[in-house]
Amino acid sequence: MLYYATNGIPRALIVMSEYLLNDEQSKDSINNIKYYEAVNEWVSTVEHFHSSLKSRMPRYQNFINAGIDLLNIILEEIKQLNKNKEPDRKFVYFALSAPMPTELEKVIQILEYAGLVTQDKDISKGTKGVFQRYMIHLGKIIQYNALAQGKVKTFEYISECLQKTKTRQFKRFVSKSLFTEEMVAKCKFELPPCSSCGNQRTFDEAKFCAYCGAKLESASLFLELIEQDISALPLTSKRVEMIKTGSNIVIIKDILMDDNGVELKKVKGIQGYWAQKIKDYAEEFIGG
Repeated sequence: MLYYATNGIPRALIVMSEYLLNDEQSKDSINNIKYYEAVNEWVSTVEHFHSSLKSRMPRYQNFINAGIDLLNIILEEIKQLNKNKEPDRKFVYFALSAPMPTELEKVIQILEYAGLVTQDKDISKGTKGVFQRYMIHLGKIIQYNALAQGKVKTFEYISECLQKTKTRQFKRFVSKSLFTEEMVAKCKFELPPCSSCGNQRTFDEAKFCAYCGAKLESASLFLELIEQDISALPLTSKRVEMIKTGSNIVIIKDILMDDNGVELKKVKGIQGYWAQKIKDYAEEFIGG
């Protein structure tokens, strides 16, 4: 079971083994509960990394919070689906219909970066469209009891289920139905911190920094800026047109949400240097 809970990360075995073999307990005292606690220890480490991204990516705090809510919804759906199924019929994969809302795409990207989900090959369902397929972190599957194995099942049962999982067995979601308009609305950028001292504002409508007293950019102005057309950036009209026709980028917000310039790099003539340059233009435009 611990092998699957690592989700392919060798360091995970070290984390779980250290928990099981710490100085305060003997090998004889390691019972089934301790193994589950060891899995929880590793999964908590992964979840903590996901949560810590709020300090590294403060603008995306709301997206990170939405990711936890979304993952729990998916886990519960999969758990219900797995009830009364044989070990070789269990689900650990899910798929989202394409195209996804931009906000959902960002939420999934952050979950993937943290290791809580892993993207698999896309799959076409004919007239039902194309779906982007993902596997949930197997440690999270065990922690959440998403295999719906019940209290009497053993570690061997969990291992058997996970060994027999198939990529073709996945829970399919219509993106816009799963990620509701209410959830989309929650995925708004956090306002930028004080440009003088770097501290976050204490509330959205604050006019002055609570730490240094400097004047803050208004919330309405910030929202207005990120909704501006990319033609507001110092780019030639030809380059603006190329970006709009060669990618899904239209407004400043699209550039800010384009991690690693993936969308920008789809545009002919825009590679590493220009992708970063345009991202810098967008950051400077909003005062970042």
